[in-house]
Amino acid sequence: MDPILFGDLKSEDARALYQRTQELHLLWSTVISNLTGISISSVTFIWSFFIKSYISANNPLYVILPGYLSLLLIGLWRLYAHYLDNCIANLYRDFLICEQAMNAPIEHFTTGYLFSGKVPNIKLITSASDLTAKEKDMLLPD
Repeated sequence: MDPILFGDLKSEDARALYQRTQELHLLWSTVISNLTGISISSVTFIWSFFIKSYISANNPLYVILPGYLSLLLIGLWRLYAHYLDNCIANLYRDFLICEQAMNAPIEHFTTGYLFSGKVPNIKLITSASDLTAKEKDMLLPD
């Protein structure tokens, strides 16, 4: 457990922190899902509006402009979704710390799921000896 961030985390405090972290995970996942739907709807609206205008005016600008707007919108959506994905991934450290503090059976939580083999292509690091030299340089300060 990281004493700098969590100190001596008691079981009841760990449960409250675990619940709040789960709520934050759900919130960010919902935001990503909603933004995906909004982005798809917005791109569809942009193209339908400009194609209708192109048919009426026969101006090539009405085909180029929605392409650029769509690229901009999809790029912004992807950047923000990537940011939220990273925020969600960073929550798993807190999950593991809370689970350890609660002294619950690991098969019911994140740790048990990771060790169950149900997660493909994952390298589990259980100690510093499992790290490569490059990973040690990145994660472990001198």
